[in-house]
Amino acid sequence: MRILHSSDWHIGKKLYEIDLEADLVFFFENLIQIIQSKQIDILIVSGDIFDTAYPSNSALNLYYRTLIRLSNTGLKHIFIIGGNHDSVSTLDAPKPVLEAVNVHVIGGVPKTEKDENDYEQEIYEIKNEIGSTELVICAVPFLRERDIRINNSGENALERAKSINDGIKNHFSIIAQHVKRYKEKNIPILVTGHLFVAGSSNSDSEREIYAGNLAKIDSSIFDPVFDYVALGHIHRPQTVNKNPKIRYSGSPIPLSFSEREDKKMLLCIQTTESNDLEVSEIELPFFRKLLHFSGTFEDIKMKISKLQNVQISKDLCEVEIFEKQYIPDLINSVQQYFAELETIQIAHFKIQFAENNAGLDEFFDTTQSIKDLSDIEVFEKRLDNENIENKEDILQTYYEIKQIISQNP
Repeated sequence: MRILHSSDWHIGKKLYEIDLEADLVFFFENLIQIIQSKQIDILIVSGDIFDTAYPSNSALNLYYRTLIRLSNTGLKHIFIIGGNHDSVSTLDAPKPVLEAVNVHVIGGVPKTEKDENDYEQEIYEIKNEIGSTELVICAVPFLRERDIRINNSGENALERAKSINDGIKNHFSIIAQHVKRYKEKNIPILVTGHLFVAGSSNSDSEREIYAGNLAKIDSSIFDPVFDYVALGHIHRPQTVNKNPKIRYSGSPIPLSFSEREDKKMLLCIQTTESNDLEVSEIELPFFRKLLHFSGTFEDIKMKISKLQNVQISKDLCEVEIFEKQYIPDLINSVQQYFAELETIQIAHFKIQFAENNAGLDEFFDTTQSIKDLSDIEVFEKRLDNENIENKEDILQTYYEIKQIISQNP
């Protein structure tokens, strides 16, 4: 049996003002080819399916179109795991329909009628043609604070961090206890997780998973009963603490310029005759390159003139221009030059003068402005800056109010 581990698709992501949908479409085409050529049985996506909790219609359309195409590849099962960027309600809404075609959505921690964690619903038996259990998948989504701890008023940051860590550790420990019965039968067990494990290397594009990134989890929380830990959240593919069975697959496309030199990959996990799990890497091609240039304006023009682009789309570039003295009207010259480029697209640039003349600001910066964001994205970014535990509930309420207003102008 072959399992493919992916994560952090971030459908709907923009890099500065550049929509990355074309990059994702290119990845999905490659994903389908890999699944078919390598006869993959199971696809696991370990969280952050979308870039925002309430994705646009375009992002939702791409998601559902992709799921339909994936379900027609011959895959026996697809597991969609909720991440910290995802809305539980958005992912779970079509869950009953998708289950009919063996697409299993675990947007958040399943609950009992008493609103307690239902751990058994995170455990899936994968059976072979004769009905015997061949693999067990523990589909653990992003663990929100309300799922793993009781809010104690007056606790400080360290106490809160310890409470979060203890709650996450306890959740995985309970899952491990539930699946030990399979280990006794030598059935391999795979567990997912969407979290920040201590010792992993992150990029510039990951959002804080808990306020202040307090909860850096030690890899020791993963019981030896788990034969493979399929992690999401960190965008650089890597093993954790040199353990080849605890892996981040990373994002399939670069989501920030800090990832421009990273390899992007999928991880293939294959069961053996001895019921062990062997892991191999599948490197992914790039739709376009991400480039970074710094220097004087003349330096930048020289570097760009040497580029030869053979990609389907223009490469994306961020530029830092440093000049010793103030040059009048430089920003207009820079913008005009960039506008006429045919081989690359400037996603972001800034200009800095060593000598700040005439009281001018030191930087001309073209970072993303608030007008480029939707109202929900602005509201979500505001919540990210606050120590709020029920963020998703507040977002859901905001979304519902917006819907009511739009329907009753």
